[in-house]
Amino acid sequence: MRSLVRVLPGLALTLMMVGTAISARAQDEPTPEDSTRAMVQQPSFARDVAPILVNVCQRCHNPRSTTYRTHGFDMTTFESFLKGGNAGSPVTPRNAAESLMVHHIKGENGFAKMPPGGQNNLGPQAIERIERWINAGALLDEGRSPREEIQKFAASAESLEREALGKLSAEERDKVFLTRALELYRKSGLKDAPQTAVSTHFVAVGPLPQARLQHLTKEMEKVLVELTRFLGRPVGAPLIEAQDKVVVLVFTEKTPFSEFVQSDQNRRLERTSASVHKFTAASSYVAVVDPLKGSDEPDSDRDALAAKKKRGSTRNRAADSPAGPERTLVGLATQDLVEGLVGKVGKSPRFLAMGLGCSFAQRVEPASPYYNTLRRDAFNQLRIGWATKANETLGDQGDPQDLRAMGFSLVEWLSTAPPTRPRFPLFAQVLIADGGNKLDEALERIYYTKSREQFIGMWGQWVGTAYRGLVGGR
Repeated sequence: MRSLVRVLPGLALTLMMVGTAISARAQDEPTPEDSTRAMVQQPSFARDVAPILVNVCQRCHNPRSTTYRTHGFDMTTFESFLKGGNAGSPVTPRNAAESLMVHHIKGENGFAKMPPGGQNNLGPQAIERIERWINAGALLDEGRSPREEIQKFAASAESLEREALGKLSAEERDKVFLTRALELYRKSGLKDAPQTAVSTHFVAVGPLPQARLQHLTKEMEKVLVELTRFLGRPVGAPLIEAQDKVVVLVFTEKTPFSEFVQSDQNRRLERTSASVHKFTAASSYVAVVDPLKGSDEPDSDRDALAAKKKRGSTRNRAADSPAGPERTLVGLATQDLVEGLVGKVGKSPRFLAMGLGCSFAQRVEPASPYYNTLRRDAFNQLRIGWATKANETLGDQGDPQDLRAMGFSLVEWLSTAPPTRPRFPLFAQVLIADGGNKLDEALERIYYTKSREQFIGMWGQWVGTAYRGLVGGR
């Protein structure tokens, strides 16, 4: 059994930082502790009590526990929790001071301390939440069944943290995410204070001119709008919640970037890797190595190319691109942002998330030769064994680089060829929602193919025709 701080470390950190931000106000305003308590106005069993029962109490208080016969107290449902065990109901509604549960968790009036063991005591904030809930009537949240398992609706640490962030002003919330971003950045071993830039959904940090970081967050906002539109997200279901932000970490050298990945993700990067991402309920970030190594030159060719006359296809322009870095900062960040968000919001197959990431990135760096490299890699599979590689791809198997190249070719085919383009967004949305489990059904219903083999053959024919002119060298 653990203390609440150990059960909800993310929330504790957020509330600590929130308290720091609020305490900087005038001295006659509430203290950080008062402000923290004020964040939650109305007690909620699902939010305030259920997480404690699930994470601290249910290990012993369930019918399968070896100690169950001793106490007879089952906390797995709200109904069984209120019924209590051999000693009776644990709560006296609207009277926490007379409730058995409060006596036990405080170890007062001769009652045995619960949870047992000196290292497992509940913290004062956890006890206060239980008392407030009891004094408010000890009610179950509206819409919940008292016979439903508590663990199914107990608020997670992340949801509690999001709710706490939602109570803050935009300025206070920005401070919280800046603090988080800087803590992540320090995992690289870098000590110097980086520049920062904050937008509606992003906070970027790195040793770059601030103008470039601001440009980066601006471009990320554009990509977010485009991706949201493509995925057909309904109103009220944003890709990034209003109280959340994605951190974008920018490094100018490969060594600190690698140190960061080793520290935060406990893995070593491939030599050619220049970007990574992590999108979880607790933390969302993109980390990138700046191809321009921190210079103040522009790093996106989207606007520059828009001013030029169109010269053939994107693939031909890429072959004529001027000397310089193969990728751009915005392109690298876009690739991992899209791949991460697509993977987070549903059950997307990796090949689709990778393909969409490259497809969206190509839009912001259309002159990059990187995409011709991917096309050549896909084309080469026609020589090696297309059917085998395509089946591996649709099953999310194989080398990650091959998976990315094949995923990109699939997305490029379906999103650009006139016969397949109109239906591609729907196809992608189905795969993201179902995780590829209904791939064959989606192929038949959306693209009218009789079999996966037929679809793979059509895909291969398109690659053979569209990419044939790229075969000669890299």
